[in-house]
Amino acid sequence: MFEFRNKGVQEYLGDIYDFMHFKKLKSLRELEQKGRSGSLKLKDASKNKEVYERSKQLVREIRKLNTQISKSEKKIETVENEISEMDTILMDPEQHKEALKDPDVFKKYNALKTSLEKEMQAWETLSMKLESLRIDQEKLRSA
Repeated sequence: MFEFRNKGVQEYLGDIYDFMHFKKLKSLRELEQKGRSGSLKLKDASKNKEVYERSKQLVREIRKLNTQISKSEKKIETVENEISEMDTILMDPEQHKEALKDPDVFKKYNALKTSLEKEMQAWETLSMKLESLRIDQEKLRSA
């Protein structure tokens, strides 16, 4: 008696009944069912591995986005502080006269405002990506 399984051949001495007794089977259908459940376990294992790999990838992407958001927030804070300093200078009559001696003061002010707008848009885009990844991560956990 020969058994062909897992890309190999196993020889059993005796007849079919000896083989069934050796395998502790009541019928050959039990052998088929065991074979199917084994292949299901392999599919589950490969699916679990895929889920694990996707989860690791999401964690890396989330960590990367958190770092980018943190840098963006620091840049926004810096630009807002510079704008605030310029506002203070432009509001004070004495400092205003001094600031007007620089012909590019308003160009610098507008450049700061533009820079702030761009950085806030970048922050918003990063935040939306992060939220999307977190939703994907939750879906993955619940699946």
